[in-house]
Amino acid sequence: SGFFGGAANLRGTAILLTGNAQSTTIVDCDIQENNSVGGGEDVYVNTVNTTQIRHTRIGSGSRHGITLDLNGTLVLTNCLITAQPLHGIWCTTGTVRMANCTIADNAGWGISNGNASVTVTDSIIWGNYLGGGTTNQLTMNDSCIQEDHPGAGVNNFTNNPEFFGGYYLSKAGLVMQSVDSPCRDSGSVTAGERGLDNQTTRTDGVADQSASQVDLGYHYAGPLTDNPSNKTLYVDAVLGSDANDGFTPGPGGALQTISAALNKSISGGAINIAAGQYTTNIGEIFPLTIKDNNLALIGTNRMGTIIDPG
Repeated sequence: SGFFGGAANLRGTAILLTGNAQSTTIVDCDIQENNSVGGGEDVYVNTVNTTQIRHTRIGSGSRHGITLDLNGTLVLTNCLITAQPLHGIWCTTGTVRMANCTIADNAGWGISNGNASVTVTDSIIWGNYLGGGTTNQLTMNDSCIQEDHPGAGVNNFTNNPEFFGGYYLSKAGLVMQSVDSPCRDSGSVTAGERGLDNQTTRTDGVADQSASQVDLGYHYAGPLTDNPSNKTLYVDAVLGSDANDGFTPGPGGALQTISAALNKSISGGAINIAAGQYTTNIGEIFPLTIKDNNLALIGTNRMGTIIDPG
């Protein structure tokens, strides 16, 4: 199911769970770009019962990804929470258990904890502006986190997870990938035991092997749909053409417009912009819209590279 572009005045811009009549399970949802006038989170949980969220992506909202705001239990399995303007998860009390989740690139904490009991297993918490997680009542095992929490548990590490094309894990030998992510085959159980042997962390879509240790973090249902070769693109207002592939600089390779490069780019990539005037006269379409996380736009020099919407 998809929840896109919703708007609300207060809590739970996509999903609001309140009352104590029954437990709730949310499965296979894509919750993206929901906004709130009052700055609500995408998913607001205010119940003493158990809420399970599985195989779900939550991103680019207007506050937190998920708020747990009562003494209930939140169980997350194979979830991806990214690009929130505040925290990935904010919990005031209750219990949070997560396995094989990726919480990345949020503007606050990955996990901000008031007084909840938080347990993290086989997960990746990376690139969050304030840090991976507050340390109170945190238990973490077999996970990759952006800062060291030596007292939280065992078998954790702070190596770069080597994301590619969003939050896939780099696999040496695949297109534009030269190293293996340290998060591959690093989990506490096998992929079969976790039920993720029909899911993938690889850009080519090959499933996590049932008998091998599960890859850490979020597993996708299929391969990267964007072209991995678009990780590095070149734009040249003078020598380029939007009929080119953009893979190399100069004539015959570079694109002519930044607009074309943004349409081709993938998360975690880079667009190299040569000196020139980027205006509607050469086909630029304004406003320029960046749709990818962690995308770098690299100019040649500030005096010679001019972006002018007119």
